[in-house]
Amino acid sequence: MKKAINIIVVIVIVLVAIYFISNMSLNSQINKLMKSLKQSGYATTISEIKPVSTQENRKAAEIIATAYQEITKGNEDKQNVWNQNIRIADSINYTDNPQLFNQINSENKTVIDLLLEAAKYPQADFGYKYQDGYNAEIPKLIPALVKFCRILRIYAKQLIAQGKTEQGFDVLKQTVRLANISQDNTVFFHLIKAVALTSTFNLIQSSAEKASIASLESLITCIEKIDPRSSMMQGIQNEIIIGTNAFDNDKNFAHNVLNNLEPRTIPIRVYCSFLNFVPFKKYGELKFIRTSKKSLELTKKPYFESKEKWIKLDKSFHKRLDMFSPNLMILAQRTENLEARKNITLLGLNAIIYKKKFGHLPNSLNDLMSNIPIDPYSGKQYIYKKLADGFMIYGVGADGKNDNGNSETDIVWTVKI
Repeated sequence: MKKAINIIVVIVIVLVAIYFISNMSLNSQINKLMKSLKQSGYATTISEIKPVSTQENRKAAEIIATAYQEITKGNEDKQNVWNQNIRIADSINYTDNPQLFNQINSENKTVIDLLLEAAKYPQADFGYKYQDGYNAEIPKLIPALVKFCRILRIYAKQLIAQGKTEQGFDVLKQTVRLANISQDNTVFFHLIKAVALTSTFNLIQSSAEKASIASLESLITCIEKIDPRSSMMQGIQNEIIIGTNAFDNDKNFAHNVLNNLEPRTIPIRVYCSFLNFVPFKKYGELKFIRTSKKSLELTKKPYFESKEKWIKLDKSFHKRLDMFSPNLMILAQRTENLEARKNITLLGLNAIIYKKKFGHLPNSLNDLMSNIPIDPYSGKQYIYKKLADGFMIYGVGADGKNDNGNSETDIVWTVKI
């Protein structure tokens, strides 16, 4: 009996020693990683990433909140019909269904005026509470920006179709500004911006040849301020800080992890229960920071150089920690896709301006500007071709293959002039 007790005591002592030693080792590695991030110039505390709230950016958010109240009026059936009409009108031309466009723009005049007013502000403070970590509620106004941009695009389409091109392009400029208005930047917010901006770039491309040089130049100035890569880096950096605070301070951490995972199978429930034990939680935190730090380093490189490393990094990321960051490959691809579309839009707008100024198309992209942007998917210059009735500019797309301007796989802008 005494021997058995001694064995139990030894086992307990060993387990306690393992507990404290592993905890000390993991804490040391975490602190070393965070110190490395700080030395690299990244923020490491909530106070460093939380934007300053001002009367101006609160005012912008208040205007957008009023617009949100307007679009959420009515019962569920009315809302569903309204949402469906908005999606349809955003996907077709004005001439396909003028009555639908007239109805939408008439019913949403107040909303349109509010959104155009809000877009004049450089940023909006939607009250996102970084300090609450993963318990922070996502402001409803953030995902609503996608819908707001749809409304403005529909209005711009009608104006342009009715010959009010300058007004239409001013609305498109404000749509670009509105998509990028949130002063907060997490990975989720970054992806919301990317969705809203990509669709707006597509509409700009389809109607740019109708606008004046002044309108195009003003739009170029607005688009040039967008920096998808920097936004992605900021989002990942912020996720690291929010994530580490959740690991360290969230008393209901295991419960919150479970709530963010689907499906909630027995193995996942068992996994989450282990997160209540400090060493397991610390290991998860270490893995999360290490992977996020590597993704920050990869973001500094063009996609054609880092693609294979993104794939490897994504596969190595513990799938039970997906709640802290979306699929890394998707995140990288969507960012590069937005970067490529932004670049092609700028090149196309400059080519149209060149044609309007000199009466003929440029012979090459080098005629447009001295610093030609590089296709992030190939590392080469975008491909420019003169056509019998206009021109084509395209990049190779995510597969890295030149498919001769096939819009299914390449990122293409074809303009008829």
